[in-house]
Amino acid sequence: VESPIARGKGAVILSARKSYLDLFPQGAIGLTAVPNYWDVQGKLTYDLSANHKLTVNGLLGKDEIYFNDDEPSAFSRGAESVEYYGDRFIAGARLRSLWGRSFTDLVVGATRATYNAEVANAEYDAQGRRALTKEFSNNSAEMTQQASLSWNGGARDRDEWSLGGSIKPVTFEHDIYFANDTV
Repeated sequence: VESPIARGKGAVILSARKSYLDLFPQGAIGLTAVPNYWDVQGKLTYDLSANHKLTVNGLLGKDEIYFNDDEPSAFSRGAESVEYYGDRFIAGARLRSLWGRSFTDLVVGATRATYNAEVANAEYDAQGRRALTKEFSNNSAEMTQQASLSWNGGARDRDEWSLGGSIKPVTFEHDIYFANDTV
């Protein structure tokens, strides 16, 4: 979807998509697991004045897939249960201002990605009760934030000068587990 806004002073665009394999009946397409994902993206541009323009972008995406040994057609190369979920988020804004023959850009933004995966083997006791033994898990999140300001201009027609600065903190959270192995 795309549309002008505020009597032509700006525009907005929005797109979305989603996987469709999960709409089919289980086993109808011959897959042992069906990926499920979707994402949304948007952009807004707005002229605050003749010399100041604001642009905002954003993207959000999610995906997941599950393998389970209870499914009659399950094939997993040694792992009977796999669960994965992940998402990504990206957003930013830029204010561009014209100052005669120079301009400034003020940019702020953030990204975030999370990953959650669990892999387990299934074991059955004499009564046929199922128990899962965790082999691997990864629950991680990464986040970056940024703010920057830059100036571009020149003193004469042939010179171009740039000056700027930015700050960009990055954080990580990782919780990863591997089962003991005696190979």
